[in-house]
Amino acid sequence: AEYYSKNLAVEVKKGLLQKARSGGTPHRTPIGYLNVGQVIDGHEIRTVERDPERAPHIEWMFTAYATGKYTLTELTEELEVRGCRTRKTRKLPSRPLSRSQIHRYLSSPYYVGVVRYGGVDYEGKHPPLTDLDTFRQVQDVMKGNRTAGERTQRHQHYLKGSLFCGQCGAKMALTHSTGRTKIYTYFYCLGRNKNRTDCEQGFVGVDQVEEA
Repeated sequence: AEYYSKNLAVEVKKGLLQKARSGGTPHRTPIGYLNVGQVIDGHEIRTVERDPERAPHIEWMFTAYATGKYTLTELTEELEVRGCRTRKTRKLPSRPLSRSQIHRYLSSPYYVGVVRYGGVDYEGKHPPLTDLDTFRQVQDVMKGNRTAGERTQRHQHYLKGSLFCGQCGAKMALTHSTGRTKIYTYFYCLGRNKNRTDCEQGFVGVDQVEEA
């Protein structure tokens, strides 16, 4: 029984290694992807496809963090406002991503089409959700934040999470830009930002919103 158990473990590892070498995914796919099964000539073929619901959030996550304008905490909050949540499982309900999860995803080469197994990188068959230049920029930003100590400042506002666009009805999110002498804070339409609507609502300054 002991020999059978050890032999089975070796064979399983061989199978996973061969799968990685052929571009398959020998582990559970991260958020942004779906495992899809197809039956061809009586055999089930499992592939990895882009998750149409969550992939746009992950694409935005890499692009936004690469700018250096977001801390991990701010990125976590923004993704929650945008409605990015984990997939529901039999044991766990769908929930917002945690800061540690986002850090792990930003560090994963899987999102540029690379399968890492046993410390070796293989070219994967799954579609990438970010390009190599953006991924490298994200790693540089994370490295810089670790060196300098990530800013803990949070941009809050008492209307954050309760404003909706007057044109398309989507939620309004809070963002900021840094000028020469001060930080400017704005609300913007998430529907327009994600190209889900034909909304033409522009950025609205916090002062305008408060006055209204």
